[in-house]
Amino acid sequence: MRRLLFILILFCACSDKLIINDSIQWIKNVIINIDRTNNELYIQAETISQNFQQDDSIDSVTVDLEYVGSGNLEYNRTFLLYDNGENGDIISTNGIYTLVDDADKVDSPNEQSDIIDINFPAYFELNNISSDIILFDITINGKKYLATTNVFENGNTHSLDQYFNIDNTQLEIQINKSNLYIDDDDSDEVCNRVADKYGDVFYPISFEWPDARTTGYNDYFIYESGFTVNSIQDCASTGQAIFRFILNDLDTGESVQEDRTITLYGCGDGICEESYESINNCFEDCSNE
Repeated sequence: MRRLLFILILFCACSDKLIINDSIQWIKNVIINIDRTNNELYIQAETISQNFQQDDSIDSVTVDLEYVGSGNLEYNRTFLLYDNGENGDIISTNGIYTLVDDADKVDSPNEQSDIIDINFPAYFELNNISSDIILFDITINGKKYLATTNVFENGNTHSLDQYFNIDNTQLEIQINKSNLYIDDDDSDEVCNRVADKYGDVFYPISFEWPDARTTGYNDYFIYESGFTVNSIQDCASTGQAIFRFILNDLDTGESVQEDRTITLYGCGDGICEESYESINNCFEDCSNE
């Protein structure tokens, strides 16, 4: 897809953080990923302190993982992380503690993840000379775990609580461009937008699954992202596009999907979008209407 390029935007690496004592000086960038297809669990925590100079003051680092969602599951397990160049750790004694283990060691509730809400604009006015970003977010009902990262050093314990959505889901996003006016020749600088260039087909958009933030209640998590659109003078596509959001639950093998339609318009594309443009605000497009 040339004119709509999906990008990731400013994600935090984790969800809500509850700071205990000086934990923020000792712990950052906690990552928990689970891949049940390849039976792999990946946990990483980076340690940092204003007084920590990579000496031998840290005795150990652990992550206590507890299921705290609404499903019918009791689960609590402690994982020991390593900074010795083994057990999944790549560089020893660099303050980054890692564990690669079996995904089977994390129990999951037999609950279907679901799309709760998609905050997606119904229309968007394209800039005449600059590219822009269309933001959106997706709220899903996931599987909520509390991860407590503990750094033990010289008889002291520094802990950080974070909520993670460990739901083993996969998000797909597809686009239907049949109602878009798309430039029919990318080799020149002249914009010649034509309709129905791609037909009534949904095409996948490649992107990375962003990190989630908890809403603070229930099992709801919000994923934020966006995609870029070209300017009018750079031959941006205009008209209507349908975005299809598909959430695949790899634990249950089931999927849910929702569609959202957006109207892209801008003065200067030669098309009068009646709901948003008129002879008053875009004479060059609507003078013949």
